[in-house]
Amino acid sequence: ISGAGTIHMNGKRVDLSAVRPLVSQVRIKSPKAPVVLVADEASRAALIVRVIDECKLAGAQEISLATTEGGNHGT
Repeated sequence: ISGAGTIHMNGKRVDLSAVRPLVSQVRIKSPKAPVVLVADEASRAALIVRVIDECKLAGAQEISLATTEGGNHGT
């Protein structure tokens, strides 16, 4: 999650509405795969929580959070 509020998964920009189905697809192949959420320290907490919620709704059991200082996580 960038400081500007964009979400990227595996290098591709996605909308919040795509997070749950994409995580679900990964879980089909690797049911116990952890989710690592990397958020710019300038990211809004509300967006981070919404992404975490979508991951949980997709069935993710382990969600780790890491932060970075300024940077573009999608490229």
